[in-house]
Amino acid sequence: MTIRIQVPPKFTVQSSGTPLSSDIDVLNFDGGLSTTVDAYGKATISSFGGGVINVKAGLVAAASFTGSPRVATVTFTSAFASTNYAIIITGSDARSWTYQSRATTGFVINANSAAALSGDVSWHAIIAGEFS
Repeated sequence: MTIRIQVPPKFTVQSSGTPLSSDIDVLNFDGGLSTTVDAYGKATISSFGGGVINVKAGLVAAASFTGSPRVATVTFTSAFASTNYAIIITGSDARSWTYQSRATTGFVINANSAAALSGDVSWHAIIAGEFS
């Protein structure tokens, strides 16, 4: 069973009150998840029966980027089953963002510049495949 949640654009996904990502229109999950929505439109997604959410996302502080070129390591809280996932990187600094060292446990973001960053960098890792 697949659960599809259609929400208005520009909402934020949070984990324990920490923003993970924003500007999302549709969330798709494999089965094994329970969703509740309160009177204010706040959705809570819970796992039952070992369901897996196929999206990971986060923010990396500008100060976390070191070296020349500047790089930062992203380490997942829980590993993906394989390295068959797509990575999306965005930041307020004008850079040609790339990733390297993709592993089931995380990856490295490369800013492709030695210049210091002024803003946070957001990333999304999404399991490859079609979800309905």
